[in-house]
Amino acid sequence: MSLGTGEGPAEKHLRRRLGYRVTAVVSLIPVGGGVIGLAVQAFEKDPIWGFEGFFDEFALICVGLLVALFARHRARVHAGLAEAAPDDRRADDAALVAIDPERETAKLRLLGLRSAWIAPIWPAVFAAGVLLLVLGGSGEDGFGKLGVLPTAFGLVGSVGSLMSAAGWRARHRSVQATGWRPARATVRPDYEGLGNRLPPATYLTFDDGTETVVRSVGWSIRSCRRFRKNPGLRVWIGGEGANMVVLFPRGRVSRRPYAFPARPELVRSLSTQGCPEARRDSLSGKPALLD
Repeated sequence: MSLGTGEGPAEKHLRRRLGYRVTAVVSLIPVGGGVIGLAVQAFEKDPIWGFEGFFDEFALICVGLLVALFARHRARVHAGLAEAAPDDRRADDAALVAIDPERETAKLRLLGLRSAWIAPIWPAVFAAGVLLLVLGGSGEDGFGKLGVLPTAFGLVGSVGSLMSAAGWRARHRSVQATGWRPARATVRPDYEGLGNRLPPATYLTFDDGTETVVRSVGWSIRSCRRFRKNPGLRVWIGGEGANMVVLFPRGRVSRRPYAFPARPELVRSLSTQGCPEARRDSLSGKPALLD
């Protein structure tokens, strides 16, 4: 295990498992194409993919399924190897010490700028979808129905990008005001019944004995679920209130630090357990709501 790179045996296998999972999902695309092609030819229409005959479509489906099954098998193998690998906590702690807090604070602003740069793309996608609906809606082949997806993606993407840009800008300012402080993070899946699945809860324990429970914010694709098998992981905490950031020593695939947007849910101080009314949020100084 190398302390300089921040990646241990378990992390290596988890990264490979993710790669095989992506391969399995991508390999299902030709399977879907083959099924669509068979359905089109079954209704005595011309082939749409350039293939002729049922055999070509069937071969496309078989190849896609074989690749998906192989990738799924390899993903399970690497998942088992990751379970049997030694603990990577020493590597994670070493990577956390090597992090430059000022540099990571500046990266938060870049995340907001990146979301702002992507935002103009979504209106173009939305306009293309509307154009397909208008121009192809009256056709007998129903070609205009293809515009539903880009219209929906364009609308949701525009709102999501703008909210993401505003959120990262607010978090950058909040971290600048509060700075970073070290803590231990334990990610646990949390459910309230089968019909109400909540995001994973991240339990933070600070050096002064304060504990905080945070969850992910809305309109963010970033997740801390992959760290659920690394209890007591050393992290940096910045910001306060709804603009908190949990900085993990590594990302889902990359070895670079991973900024996770979070919001506090439960705060309690171990030193004031006998006096609930005196408990206060260690990050904002406001009274904490306890269950």
